Amino acid sequence: MAQLHRLPVEYEPDCFASPAGQWLPDFGSDMLSDGDERPFRSFTEVKPVGPLLESADMIAHVDGILRRMTIAWASRPDALLELVFWSYGSRYPALHVFSPCQGSDWWTWSQDPGAPAVMWAGMDQYGRHGIEAQWYHRGPCCDDGECMVLNADADPHPGEIHIPLTAQQGSY
Repeated sequence: MAQLHRLPVEYEPDCFASPAGQWLPDFGSDMLSDGDERPFRSFTEVKPVGPLLESADMIAHVDGILRRMTIAWASRPDALLELVFWSYGSRYPALHVFSPCQGSDWWTWSQDPGAPAVMWAGMDQYGRHGIEAQWYHRGPCCDDGECMVLNADADPHPGEIHIPLTAQQGSY
């Protein structure tokens, strides 16, 4: 199995602009997969989890940020874009949404780094793929806390993402 290697990370590496607006990513890094001769570029936006959890429409909140990030694809269509929601002191992000390049779907996972990625419920992707069920609700977490649960309840991409509401405790 090929391994992915992240090369040194740069803070605010590039500023992107297009007729749609501007975007300054928090971090940029070249990534190299075993067997590849040249690295590919990734850009990461990091946001605090608190405003996400306080949002009346979590999917719309995330989609607004993702749409701004896609400005990078006007000049770097091959770049991997990542949006990470973090709570200070957490070991893993509360939510991680990414797309490997322009024209690809957006995918997500949270908390458990070994959990499989599922298709992001926003960015109008479910309609494009004929998936009708998209919803989120409050529910129990595996750590006996309360979570916001994003569901994709239909084939071909079923799955759930649990975003712990306890992440909003403390600094963010």
